[in-house]
Amino acid sequence: MRAKWGLSTGVALISLTLVGTGQAWSQMVSLTVCNDSSVLATVVIVGGPSPSDNRLFMWGWYNANSGDCVRPANVAPGAFYVYAHGPYNVEWPGTDQRFCVDEPGPINRLVSQRPSCAINLSKWFKQFQAAAGQYLWRLPPPTRAQSP
Repeated sequence: MRAKWGLSTGVALISLTLVGTGQAWSQMVSLTVCNDSSVLATVVIVGGPSPSDNRLFMWGWYNANSGDCVRPANVAPGAFYVYAHGPYNVEWPGTDQRFCVDEPGPINRLVSQRPSCAINLSKWFKQFQAAAGQYLWRLPPPTRAQSP
């Protein structure tokens, strides 16, 4: 009898833990990046690590081959930022927020409040707003000035 009770309690605790984890992931934004260009794109994301954490983290570099889609990161709902670049000086910058990136990657770090870095590592990011669920960022073909 005790063995059955202990087993039932263990199964119940594991179930509650998994439900809590599922609820936490369901509160996140799952970012997908589709590369519609003819060149490899490498992507960096800045966003919150969870809905209850207001700090910003940076993750990257994620490769998106020409014609492919990748799911680089899950971020907290609200504002998040993206930047991508490729060969031949091709880039998909934003105009919303400047962040210092690390090259070469990988990047997995807290974003400092007052970044100071070399000008070539200071990049303009594009801001997006999203609620929990899926978000798609499509990288268009580069402009003529950027074409290989």
